[in-house]
Amino acid sequence: MDWHSTQHREELILVLRGQVRLERQSGRRRQHVRVAAGQSILLPRRTLHRVVNVFRGTAQYVYITAGGGMR
Repeated sequence: MDWHSTQHREELILVLRGQVRLERQSGRRRQHVRVAAGQSILLPRRTLHRVVNVFRGTAQYVYITAGGGMR
């Protein structure tokens, strides 16, 4: 998935199969964390990020967003 922002929402990423690398950008600094099947990570609002498959096969994940009200 290409770089994008959570905008006004929080986003929960739950990995169902395989392993992904979640990369996020804060200013000029990039951080990354590996998230494996059965693990999840919560991204706060206004977080620039992308998800990269680091599994040999097809990684599967779902994302859930909340708090999408206009401000």
